[in-house]
Amino acid sequence: MDPAFRGRGVGGRLVRWGMERHGLDRVAVNEQNPQAVGFYRHMGFEVYKRTERDQQGGPYPLLYMRLPGALGEGEAAGSAWPAASTCRM
Repeated sequence: MDPAFRGRGVGGRLVRWGMERHGLDRVAVNEQNPQAVGFYRHMGFEVYKRTERDQQGGPYPLLYMRLPGALGEGEAAGSAWPAASTCRM
């Protein structure tokens, strides 16, 4: 998000739109981005998994976060990570 637009509620509205319209309930967030981690915690997401590397094998630890009650990786029959309801930051 452009710093000039932070704190105006745009990100929150986008996430709520994704949650309401597309079932967004999980995100993968770079642990080295504390603003993103804090934002998703503020939106109600909780960490359920951590990896040392990102999905491309880069040296960027990821926090996999989900909303309370959402199923994580491998918990839903026929689900695969990443799912359509996943956002990566």
